[in-house]
Amino acid sequence: MAKVKASFAVGTGRCGTTLMARLMQMHDNIDSFHELNPLNETFHRYCRWNELPVDDAGFLYQKDLEMKASHEAGRLFFESSAYLSLSVETLARHYDAQFVLMVRHPEQVINSYLKKGWYLAPPVIDNPDLAPGFQPTAEFHHFLGRPIPHKSELEEWRAMGRPGKLAWYWATLNASVLGAFQSLGPERCRVQKLEDLSHDSYSDLAAFLGADSPLPKADVTQLIESKPNAFSNLPTTGQWTATDHQEVLRHVGPVADALGYDTAQLSEARHA
Repeated sequence: MAKVKASFAVGTGRCGTTLMARLMQMHDNIDSFHELNPLNETFHRYCRWNELPVDDAGFLYQKDLEMKASHEAGRLFFESSAYLSLSVETLARHYDAQFVLMVRHPEQVINSYLKKGWYLAPPVIDNPDLAPGFQPTAEFHHFLGRPIPHKSELEEWRAMGRPGKLAWYWATLNASVLGAFQSLGPERCRVQKLEDLSHDSYSDLAAFLGADSPLPKADVTQLIESKPNAFSNLPTTGQWTATDHQEVLRHVGPVADALGYDTAQLSEARHA
């Protein structure tokens, strides 16, 4: 039996997944969604991150239900969700799927998450060898969706400032997806920098995802420039401490290099 067709965009969050969902929504032959079921997706993310022996069937059953109407109407299903970043291999086994990893310079992602309030409260954990118990957040899926290091990494992470913790997150999530992409191969995976998204690169992605025909350049450019879901009054690297700069550079370096990002601007000296 042929696998069901589907496509997904993933990432760290604050990296263009909302923009990708809106671009694909403008195509007549695609049903495009953003974070369809945060609780289902973040529960799977939590289990995957903490290596819990939980069956994938319920997670995939819900995804099948979400796709049903699209496939019955002969339309392509596309979901853009950072929550699915640790679910790529599971989704790839179950669906005939293409994947796009949306990436953004670590400085922008870190400052955006500082604004959003990630990792404000220190986690309450006694045993780092176990999956963390409930941590208070505004929404339960926020707790499930915000990874915390375990085992030997936890104490170093706890001692870092919030920029360093977020740098760890940026590097860890992107490295995980890139590792999954290596096993899947280039015919099923693409990496797209948000900073490089243009009508040309969008057109390539649209063809890769099975869209009918490229949208007009003016429409695409207008949506990209509108920066959907962007925050205003973000913190800046000038507000980081010297230690923050050192911790950020130490964590993002190898992954930033692999993605072709220049991290010289993250050095504390440039912002003195």
